[in-house]
Amino acid sequence: MNAQKRMRVPFLRSIRGKMATSFTLVIVFIIIMVLGFVAIILVVGDGSRLGTTGYVNDVVSALRIQSYYYQDANGYSPERLQEMIEYISQQGYLVMPSGSWINTDKARLVHGTEFFVIDKNKMVVASTTQTPGYIVGEAYKPLESNEYEESNIDFLLDIRRSSEPVSFSRLNGAIEILVPLGGYSDEIDYPVWELSYIVGFTVEPAPRFSIVPFLQYLPFVLAIVVLIIVVVTPLGVIFGLIAGRGLTKRISNLAVASEQLAQGNFEAIPLDRSRDEIGQLNRQMRSMSQNLQTLMQSQQQLAAIEERNRLARELHDTVKQQNFATQMQIRAAQNLIATDPASVSARLNEAENLLRSSQDELAVIIRQLRPAQLEDRGLADTLRQTIRSWCNQTQIPVQVNITGERRIPLEQEQALLRVAQEALSNVARHSRASMVWFGLDYGPNELTMTISDNGVGFGRKPRGGMGLQNMQERIESLGGWFGTSSAPGQGTQVVVRLPLTGLG
Repeated sequence: MNAQKRMRVPFLRSIRGKMATSFTLVIVFIIIMVLGFVAIILVVGDGSRLGTTGYVNDVVSALRIQSYYYQDANGYSPERLQEMIEYISQQGYLVMPSGSWINTDKARLVHGTEFFVIDKNKMVVASTTQTPGYIVGEAYKPLESNEYEESNIDFLLDIRRSSEPVSFSRLNGAIEILVPLGGYSDEIDYPVWELSYIVGFTVEPAPRFSIVPFLQYLPFVLAIVVLIIVVVTPLGVIFGLIAGRGLTKRISNLAVASEQLAQGNFEAIPLDRSRDEIGQLNRQMRSMSQNLQTLMQSQQQLAAIEERNRLARELHDTVKQQNFATQMQIRAAQNLIATDPASVSARLNEAENLLRSSQDELAVIIRQLRPAQLEDRGLADTLRQTIRSWCNQTQIPVQVNITGERRIPLEQEQALLRVAQEALSNVARHSRASMVWFGLDYGPNELTMTISDNGVGFGRKPRGGMGLQNMQERIESLGGWFGTSSAPGQGTQVVVRLPLTGLG
């Protein structure tokens, strides 16, 4: 019951809550990305509204909007066109149309350039200059420096039935624009646009690209995003509740069973017949539970009290620590399954590896009651591997310092390994430390091992556990010395001194 109560967490921190949140965020992100991609396609695809081309098109639109105010019942007249270009020339600019993607609200005329209107007979009908060739009532004749202007005017007069403007850049960067003005006629079966006049003028270069014009659409975009979130969030919650229900139950059962297993209840593991990682982990735990029961039955049959005590120490120092590590991996998987499924698989694989290691350790204990890796690798390498594995499980860094490394009698190596495992287990369970320091010094006649942390510490020797007692008994049975020092808020230090005997 206590384990089940501890498993209850707020919805947003639960697997279902995290899956719902993840689903919602992913869907919202995808929709926003799609909208952004569509917007980019529209902007890039409609290049006529950007750069110099967009600038020229907006200037032409501004002129035509202005010209509508100077039409009469019969269309355009030279007198009204003269009024228009004089007004624009005195104003010095054309007002850009609303909704423009160009970062300016005015297209300024270049001072000292010609602003004129010619008819389809190339007669100047309106002008703001007295430059020869641009005088009202005379035939249009451009300056020698304006050779492109005449060729473009001839082009517009030749096609006549196109309202598309023509523009070109001058040497100083200014842009000269020629805008056809006209109307629709009924000379054939359907209305056809026909040129009446051409308006020529020069404006300053297009301004540099800026994001400012696009900010006008920001409220609309934000409204769309809010609407998407409002619609998608309930779907995400429903998905999380449905998809996470089964996973939550299965992982919660494993977590509760691992706690019961750590407390010695070997019948608490439910059967999970699925073939996924959780099912495999369940079967490994059940197999380990059966091995543990076999070991405990063997222990009860031991006649000698000394052997029973020794077996109890071995079980505490191996199986319990690895069960605790397995429990941590399962809890980590439970917390990560919604946000990082790839990491969940790694956590479950690590838990499975720990279970296999526990099974191997149990088999060795049953046969020899000593860790096999010490025979092959020695104490120093085994401790390094143990510490690396502990760091991966707890995410607590350890600074390791081993000096004078060499082999010592197997019984001493085994005792030191178990003390180190128990001390690290205590750090993970009780200290709340963020850093651990491990030292192993092989002296000429004495070996010293220290394990220190920067955790919460304690004011007096803790009660209710076998850990410190087991460590002290192990070391003292070999003629060594075991001690601890700690204070609240000052961390804890475990020190072991062991005489090196039996060395050849």
